[in-house]
Amino acid sequence: MKTTALILAGGCGSRSAQAVPKQFLTVDDIPVIVYTMKNIQAVEQIDSIVVAGPQGWENFIYTYAKQFGISKLDMVVVGGSTRHESICNGIKYIADAGGTERVCLFDANRPLIPKQMIVDTIELSEKCDCALLVEPSYDSMFISHDENSLETYTDRSCLYRGEMPECARLEALVDIYKRAEKEGLTELTTTSLFLHFGKKVLTTRGNIRCFKITTADDFELFRALLKVEKMENLMK
Repeated sequence: MKTTALILAGGCGSRSAQAVPKQFLTVDDIPVIVYTMKNIQAVEQIDSIVVAGPQGWENFIYTYAKQFGISKLDMVVVGGSTRHESICNGIKYIADAGGTERVCLFDANRPLIPKQMIVDTIELSEKCDCALLVEPSYDSMFISHDENSLETYTDRSCLYRGEMPECARLEALVDIYKRAEKEGLTELTTTSLFLHFGKKVLTTRGNIRCFKITTADDFELFRALLKVEKMENLMK
């Protein structure tokens, strides 16, 4: 089954306190999005890559792909003003282009997802409507509506943090997003939409390396994990 990775890179990165979108900031002289593309490129089960990026950054992405040998990059489409619009633009291109049967959605700013976890999610998607990489909640969890005081606690044993990728058949994705448009469900994630419409969602376990670079502090974590990876590679 041919699989296309759809990388969502349309965000402006306001929470990272940077003028440049965070996925285009560099670490060790390499843009974050390149780490992500290289990571996905190395997964044998992924045949092609489509990036939904911010308008005006298309040529940068093509240039990065050429410079860093991202041969699986098929197209850069303009993302929307929201995540929902970016996904819709991406899957429309993939559907119109034809040839792909399954789509794996990735955040551009999750550059270190272990390859085996990507493979596990892809393989799991054969058994359900949608497959998602998740991580259990290890901290105490509380509920607050004003960010200043706690109202109650909740049992963390049944709480999981949704990570990436999300994998589903292209046909199912197109159907889900058409139905979402009709109902005005533009704030829900892909997995949430599948659940909303009563579809079967299965999960596989992620870990700390699946984290998303959202704030400036996350870049420090990214640099630290890169050093760990380099040490691991040297020891092999």
